[in-house]
Amino acid sequence: MSGGFRPLLLAFVVCLGAVTAFPRRRLWSQNVKKVRVGEAVERRIASLEGEVVDGTFRVSPDCRHVAYVVRLEGGLAVVVDDKRGKRYDDLTAGAPVFSPDGKRVAYGALLGGKAFLVVDGEKKGAEYDAVLPRSVVFSPDSKRVAYAAVAGEEMFVVVDGKEGKRYGGVSPPIFSPDSKRTAHLALVGGKSVVVVDGEEGKGYDDIGMGSLVFSPDSKRVAYVARKGEKWVVVVDGKENGPYEAIGEGGVLF
Repeated sequence: MSGGFRPLLLAFVVCLGAVTAFPRRRLWSQNVKKVRVGEAVERRIASLEGEVVDGTFRVSPDCRHVAYVVRLEGGLAVVVDDKRGKRYDDLTAGAPVFSPDGKRVAYGALLGGKAFLVVDGEKKGAEYDAVLPRSVVFSPDSKRVAYAAVAGEEMFVVVDGKEGKRYGGVSPPIFSPDSKRTAHLALVGGKSVVVVDGEEGKGYDDIGMGSLVFSPDSKRVAYVARKGEKWVVVVDGKENGPYEAIGEGGVLF
């Protein structure tokens, strides 16, 4: 990870109000739900410290916490509010990641040539050659964590510390709305497949990145796939189409 920015240049982040960085590297929150028209209440969240790595500043979904990456001598560290975490040789792109409830933080880290997951400041699970960039994700209920890892020439998804089947390539995983199921893309014999709860679907020439989705009740799965020069919409393993093209936005339940 590289680059940097000056905290004083941070203007506004829209999140149930506004988050503003003021001089003296202080961070405050104006919560519009707690003020009357014409009034403003400022609440101190954290003090920015060190050289903040560009593009790493995060505000929790509940607007109560902030996290960012700082550059230290010989490495990087994640700061959550006023608490700086351990120093690592490097951090996976996309770090840090807040849980939906705003109470937890996770990211991939590299130390001594080995990569691993860090959750709430502590190392979790085994060590690998790499944690795929921007693959760390919390479940909607904030209780589970999944990510994609690399070991040698193989890639696989790790859910709650349990490794899935190894492939030539995988996509970042997703959770179902009820937090009970997972899905991701994988490469099998030169074909792209969708893996849902460990079960592989039919192979296609290509599967649209970002098109994989669970239904709101978490019972159904859909995605867009290419067969030769045509495209199909696959819902619960059944194809709809073919079509010459499918517009942006993928599948909506």
